[in-house]
Amino acid sequence: MAAFSRESETVGTETAVVHEIGAQEKISYGRNDRFLGGPVGGGQFWIDEDGRAVAKIGGPKEWRPTPMIDVRVGDVFSVGGQVWRVTDIVDAESPSAYLLATRIS
Repeated sequence: MAAFSRESETVGTETAVVHEIGAQEKISYGRNDRFLGGPVGGGQFWIDEDGRAVAKIGGPKEWRPTPMIDVRVGDVFSVGGQVWRVTDIVDAESPSAYLLATRIS
């Protein structure tokens, strides 16, 4: 799923990588340490009043003072200087919910 360069650093229990543009990462409940400058993790998923899937994700210190943000398909966020677009939110109302993000710059 994810395309990345060979540069990496260990963060938590996983190795963070410098992803190439076009790489994808999955963010589900809990923590994803693969984002260089991360971690990023899913805190909640739901369907809003307009019928759109929403994810609340927590991010790195650079996001403070707002450590968690709400995102929908098409929204962008940055982690460690890498910019990501939310390309899909899957099964938002189930315990197996996750989102896919694609690096765009």
